[in-house]
This record gives sequence, C-alpha cells and structure tokens, in this order.
Amino acid sequence: MTSPRESSTTVSPLWRPAEAPALPALIQRRAETEPEGVYFTLFGTPLKAGRLYATVLRYAGALRERGLGPGDKVAIILPTCEEFFFSFFGALAIGAVPVPLYPTLDTELKAKVFDDYRLTSVNNLARDSFADAHRRNHTGIRSESAGSFQD
Repeated sequence: MTSPRESSTTVSPLWRPAEAPALPALIQRRAETEPEGVYFTLFGTPLKAGRLYATVLRYAGALRERGLGPGDKVAIILPTCEEFFFSFFGALAIGAVPVPLYPTLDTELKAKVFDDYRLTSVNNLARDSFADAHRRNHTGIRSESAGSFQD
C-alpha cells in the first residue's frame, strides 16, 4: 500500500535542465527522457522534443557538410517559424554563432551586420536579393537555403 505522499505511477527520469552545459545538450536530454513531450508551441502548433532534436541534428549536419564549424558566424534570415529554431539550434550544436536577422530588416542594416560580424554563411528561407548580392561582392560568404535542410 502506498502512503498519500507516494505515487503508484511511474515517474519519468528527470532531465535536469540546470545541469546541461549548453542549449543543444538541454534539447538532447529532453529528447532522450521525454521525446513525445512538447518542447514549445509556435503559433498554436506543438513541437515535440524528439522531433526538435532530430531535426536540429540534420541541420547541424548540413551546416558541417558546408564546411562550417566552431566559431563560424551564421546569418539566419528567417521569420519566426520552425526552420528558424532548427537553424539556430543547429548552428549552436556545431559550435557556430547564430546571427538572427529578421527578413524585413533594412538592406543597409543587414549589410552593416554582415560587415561588422564578418559572417561566413547565410541561411534563409528564400535566397533574397540582398544575400545573393552581398555574397557576390564579399568572398567567403556562402548562401544556404533553409529548403536544403528541411526535415
């Protein structure tokens, strides 16, 4: 017989967020302990921890295949959508530095950010004219479409 303080149901292992060394590790722990748990909800659509982690790994792999790694700065030109989070966390997972830029940001401000941060890659939903023009004029910048990272 169980006391009032004891539960007869099984408790899932704790994923201990305070012990995670970085955000990608936190996502991994949550996915391992509670893959069907909702990690967050975006515009009313839940994103489960297991799917988030699996997709982040695919994005991280795609970034690595393109030669990106620790310390590289990756511009993410996406609206608030799942792909933004996959790109952001994927960059973190390989040790890169995500630099989010909202798509409606003025072209001159985008150019200033590119120059100030010496960005090495662009991840955007649809290759906008700014990224392509900037890439043509500055060596070492690669433009990547988020479509190539889709889950």
